Amino acid sequence: MSKIGRRGEVWYDEIKGKSRFVVVVSNDNVVVEIDHFVPTVTSKQTRNQYYFCIGVLERSQN
Repeated sequence: MSKIGRRGEVWYDEIKGKSRFVVVVSNDNVVVEIDHFVPTVTSKQTRNQYYFCIGVLERSQN
């Protein structure tokens, strides 16, 4: 992964050959797949991005 991001950003990226929504969880560009992300953060912006991605993911599966 060659992108540079900020903690809390949501990316749509390829992981293990599959395109997935991921959240940047550290300043070192460590990402976690949305479906493994538990919204325990206190940042309102990160929480809003998480719920936005869940909505997009649900709509894309229908």
